[in-house]
Formats: sequence, structure tokens, C-alpha cells
Amino acid sequence: MQAHTRAGASLSASSAASSSSNSPRADATAAQYRLPSWRDSPSVANAAWYKPALNRRQLSRGIVSQGSRARARRALARLLQGESLSVTVLGGSCTYEWPGTESWATHTFRWIKDTFPKAQHRLKNSAIPATPSSYMSLCSAWHVPDDVELVFVEYNVNDLQGIQLPYRKAHERLLRKLLALPKRPAVVELLIYRWPGVRVEGYTEGWEDLKSPFRYYVGDDEHTALANFYALPLLTGRSLLWPLMTLKEPNLTTQGWNWQPYQENLDHPNARGQALYADMVIEWMQQTLEDLTLHPLEPADDEEAQEQTLLPPLYKGNFAAKTNTCLMGDQFSAVVKRHKGFAFVDEGKPGKPKTGWVATQPGSWLEFDVNTKEAAAEAGQPTIAVAVAHLTSYAHMGQANVTCITGCTCPDVTIEGHQPEHHSQTVLTNVDVSTAEVCRMRVSVLPTSTSPDGEHKVKLSGVVLSEVAGWTITDVVEDLPLLYGTRQGEVQWADKDHDLPGADDEGSADEGAAPPQ
Repeated sequence: MQAHTRAGASLSASSAASSSSNSPRADATAAQYRLPSWRDSPSVANAAWYKPALNRRQLSRGIVSQGSRARARRALARLLQGESLSVTVLGGSCTYEWPGTESWATHTFRWIKDTFPKAQHRLKNSAIPATPSSYMSLCSAWHVPDDVELVFVEYNVNDLQGIQLPYRKAHERLLRKLLALPKRPAVVELLIYRWPGVRVEGYTEGWEDLKSPFRYYVGDDEHTALANFYALPLLTGRSLLWPLMTLKEPNLTTQGWNWQPYQENLDHPNARGQALYADMVIEWMQQTLEDLTLHPLEPADDEEAQEQTLLPPLYKGNFAAKTNTCLMGDQFSAVVKRHKGFAFVDEGKPGKPKTGWVATQPGSWLEFDVNTKEAAAEAGQPTIAVAVAHLTSYAHMGQANVTCITGCTCPDVTIEGHQPEHHSQTVLTNVDVSTAEVCRMRVSVLPTSTSPDGEHKVKLSGVVLSEVAGWTITDVVEDLPLLYGTRQGEVQWADKDHDLPGADDEGSADEGAAPPQ
């Protein structure tokens, strides 16, 4: 593959050749026509280790849209001025820093620190395996600092495909929350490639398409529409990798497509793939820095970046929740008051924790206390949505009943632990709860099970308190903003006065388990 050529390098080389053979006047002429480079800034150092595998033309294929550049220009101008930059990355297991590996975020952070060493940059990887947009849309305040200036968002794989899925609306709410943060950060949509063209036992037709290897089934198209709607920079793995996957290498082809050099499995990039994503992100940053060099930052950039008003949501009424509280992990354990048959366990591997409260026998129960009064009062509503986070999987899982026992009231809700797809997911099941300073809720393992093995495992990972959303779509129609099919029907929007029963607005999360190989 062709090595990366730094901006202005070829021009500098030609100028040097001229100066060795021509007069001082020729030297001056060459210097006059040399384009300025962001690398000329006194704040820039040479990160000699950085040598991208692809050239700039190849990397630019993945930069599908620059979006509105005002926020990105304002953020990256800080680098040229020798100032610190606050960067946060959000996503799932594709972005998470696993032990012994380096994610694209780590590569990018190192490049920022080594290329702009004069400031103490605040670089944070807040990716959490097994989570989709629905979790982060509620819990972003716990993972994103208020003073962040640049945010990368990676959720297309965990958000799956389908215009009706609640992830889609959750992703829009997450984007709106990020765009409205105090410093009005630049928000960049990064789409990771997922290979679809392999038949995997246990997967449904929604996950495979051997006839069309270009097409695959995660949230790329829907996230692209949202990025376009909010004028976000859009970097896509499929645009970057498709040309490379047509290159034939012996013993590395599947249905004529060469995906193994870049993927650890269907969902996750390997070390080579992670480096390519970092190169694409760095190329986008370099293009923005070059734009700043040719067109320096001006007041209009700041005015546009600080614009207070967002467009109305692309999904009707899809405004972010005003109030929410996340009690996950140790925070959830702190509100667990009584339990029988449940135990707090870590079912992960070293460096890859998967903690939660687990029971395997019918009759086991766990009680926890939450304050629903404060959250409901801030939201101005008589009830609050308490979302119980629990594991679903294709084997061993059972059912549980969630009920309110003292201080508050709520309808009984059944947690379903079994799902047929050959992977594990953490899901959020909503319970509409009345207000109380101390609301005690109980989760009880039922004697019933829909799992083929008849087992009864229940695993709880936390609770999330949020105002009742009322944004649930019941059917699909032509006027859905992200409709790509031809199905007919009618849509009903549930508002605050007409909530639809059984809604699970915040959706589910991919647990991060690799498909069977």
C-alpha cells in the first residue's frame, strides 16, 4: 500500500529542488507559491512514528461528509494555538480499549499528544461494551465532561438495523444532548464496518445477504440520515474498506470478498482495522487543520458554533429527556437493600468484566430503593420511567416479575430473558412508577421459562430513572423520516397524554458477544 504523504511535502520537495539549481530570485518565487501548511505552526511537532498504511486519497474515501465545519474548526483551532483540547469518544466494544489491544481512539489520542505536545489535552475513551445509543442517550452526563470540545460517536453496529427500532430515536436524542453541551462541541459520526456476507448458524435473514455483499444490516443508513440532518462530519468504515475488500489475496476470500485482514470477526475490527479507522479520523482532523490554515478562524465560525437552537427532531417529538439518573454497577449495588438467591458476580474474563446480580433458581428475589419523587418533580410529571437493565441471551435465561412493594405503585412487568438470536444483549425494560422519596421495587425470578433448555437465569446490571418518554412508534408508515422499505401501515405517536402500553422506548444493547465462528 502507498505510504501517507504529509500535507505540503511534495510542494516542499519541488521548492527544494528549485533552490538547489536556480537563483535567489527563483527561490523567492518558489516560496511565494508554496501553500501554507498547518505543520508550520510553532505548536506542531513531528510525530515521526505515525506512518499511515493508506495514502490520503484512499483515506478520504471514508470521509463521506464534512458537515458544517464551524464547530470542528473552532475546536481544532485550539491545537494550532497551542491550547489544550478536550476530546471524548463514545461507542461500544469496537471502540472500547481491551487489554492488550489498541483501539482507534488510542492511536488518535497518541497522535494528538505527540503532534501538539505543548498543552495538556483531556482525552477520554468513554466507550462501554454491550451498550447502544439507548444507554448513552440517558447516561451521557456520567461519561461526557461538560467542557468537551470534540466528540466521536460510534454506535452503528450495536444499534443494529431497522427504522422502527428504539435505538434510532435514542441515537437522535444522544446527538441532541451532545450538540447542546455548554461548549457546543463538534460531534463526529463514525460508522464501523460490519461484514454481513457470511452465513452464521443461528442468525436470521436480517443478518445475512449472500446475494449482495455490499449491503449489510446495522444502523449505517439510518445514522447517515441523522448525521446529514444535523450537518455532522460523517466518517464511514464501509466507504473506506469496500475498495480494499475487492483486492484478492490467496486464502483470504469469502464469497469473493476479502474481509479477514481488517476484521477480528463479523462485528469487530482487528489491530489492522483499528489502525485504519484511526488513520481516517486523523486524516479528517488534518483536512480541518488545512482548512484553518487557508481560511483562518473568524467570528462567523464562533457565531455558528454557538447557535443555541437545534432543528426540530427528525423523529416527531423526539426531544431528549430533561431528567435522568443512571445507577449501574457499584451504584446499583448501593441501592440493593435485600436479596435472596441473588449474588453479585463477574462473569467476564480478566480485563473484560461483565458484572451483575445473578440468580438461577425460581423464587429468588432482589429488592432495591429508588427516589422517583425528585426525578418526577424535575420533569413536571406524576410518574417516572424506571428502566431495569437485564441480560437476554439464547440459552439458560428465565423470566422475572418486577413490582413495586412499598412507597410507590406500578403495574407488574415481566422481564423476558430469552431471545432467539445467537448472541447476548443487555436490555432496558421500562416500568411506569408513581412518585415517592423511597420507592422499593422487587425483582422475583418466575418458575416459567421460554428458553429451550428450560433454565431460569436472571442477571440485573442496574436501573435508569427517566421521565416517561411517550415517543413509541406502533406501526410503520410512508412518512417515517428514515423509511427505506415499502411496507404499508399507519403510525401512531404516543404523547404525554396517550402513552402506549408495553413500550420499551430505550431499547436494548448488544452485549458484545462475538457471533459463533
